[in-house]
Amino acid sequence: MIDMRKNFLILNFAVLMSLLLNPMGQYSCFAVSLSASVEKEHYIQFDKTNTVVDSLTGRPVSGASVSIPSKGVISRTNENGQFNLNVNLQGPTILSINAQGYKPFSLTITENGATKPLTIGITKESGKELVIDASLRHLGDNVFSNESANAEDFRLNSTGSYFHKEFYLDNLEEKKNVFLKIGSIIGVDTEIARKLNQGTAKNGISSPTKIYLNSYQIGELKINGDNQEILIPSHLLRPNNHNQLVIETGKNLYSRKRIDYDDIEFINLILEFK
Repeated sequence: MIDMRKNFLILNFAVLMSLLLNPMGQYSCFAVSLSASVEKEHYIQFDKTNTVVDSLTGRPVSGASVSIPSKGVISRTNENGQFNLNVNLQGPTILSINAQGYKPFSLTITENGATKPLTIGITKESGKELVIDASLRHLGDNVFSNESANAEDFRLNSTGSYFHKEFYLDNLEEKKNVFLKIGSIIGVDTEIARKLNQGTAKNGISSPTKIYLNSYQIGELKINGDNQEILIPSHLLRPNNHNQLVIETGKNLYSRKRIDYDDIEFINLILEFK
């Protein structure tokens, strides 16, 4: 078993300042692991219409499905890559985009951010990724404060305190770094999330969300946001075999009478080979 306490990254000043300046993590990400990195997807806000474009060419992507899964709202881009979503946002909400030949994309948007038109760049599949799961998932016990981080966005019933997914991995190339990317996550109520103003729940602080691969803990998620990445030690992967990924939500550290699980929602679990 890996001793994560000795291997967690210590954030440098620059990354911490970027998080403080951007508390909802829309343009940056944070994960604790043996080794982690920040990847910025192409996300721009300008012009007069909501548009989905190819991040490399800048050309519009037609026929893309744009949705807010928690609210059951779905739209599709036209020939110019344009879309409209008629929905009232009351807090940070996960926006999902899927298009044929492109990697699943998600973004945490807010009522303030949604007042301006969006131009969102999505990335084509390269064959260097493996989509483990692309559905919105809700973990916890369906008991949470309205002041919990992103409580307004919880619409799905919880499937329990942990998520389990088995996936098959083909032959793994040598000298390739493998990352697990979590597209978006909301609802995390850790101490650092509270310090970053991601929720103001008064009924306790939760432990981080834990991530396991083949029964070994590979990292923790301590804040809400997009595109958080965790480097996976290559020796933990099983090439040409089935692998198991488990995500376990945190627990209220101040609950004494019963186990109080943190209610979280996340989408898009992707292995990326770099």
